[in-house]
Amino acid sequence: MSEDEEISTQNDREDLIIPAVLDPENKDYILCIKHDTKTGYRMAMPLSPEGHDWIEEFKLLQPLNLPDIEKPLGKTGKKNGSLSCTNKATGWLKRHNYGFTPHDLRHACNHRGHRAGLNVDALAQSLGHSFKVNITTYRDSKSEKVKLQDLKLSISKEQNKRSEIEFLKEENQALKSQLEAAQKEIELLKTKIQLNETYQQSKNKK
Repeated sequence: MSEDEEISTQNDREDLIIPAVLDPENKDYILCIKHDTKTGYRMAMPLSPEGHDWIEEFKLLQPLNLPDIEKPLGKTGKKNGSLSCTNKATGWLKRHNYGFTPHDLRHACNHRGHRAGLNVDALAQSLGHSFKVNITTYRDSKSEKVKLQDLKLSISKEQNKRSEIEFLKEENQALKSQLEAAQKEIELLKTKIQLNETYQQSKNKK
């Protein structure tokens, strides 16, 4: 595959064609992560917090201007050391006092997916790890603050669900009453029509 083809198409195997993220045809912003990463080939989609669109807020749909890193996917130090690009990114975030590492973003994405009620298995596949890791290791990485927020969010969603059910019940009852009233009115009109027809027939016989 040529360099131009690599940029324009992320996946063209079998019957699956996924355009590049910057391609207008890629409306869901699907990103294909290559095989040579730690967690292997996978497909992922952006998960913005509720009420936000990070694609727009952070102007992500533009050509990347990455620093020149020699062998960005090469391992540093030991055989199982981290990637050169990961070290560079970690150092940059630390120097700018962001308070988190690139790997923390994976945990945040996973937590956000759970909050949104996404399928756990699909979420695990998008992150390149197993279902078990998704519901154990990643779940245990939550801070107490996040766990409390999730609990409150879950309760709020349940209350909203119950409120919506009650509203639908009331609306259904109101519609049922309107239907019964309409049926009675129809029966009354039928009776009036029959009486009028009987009157006309008796009048014509005279």
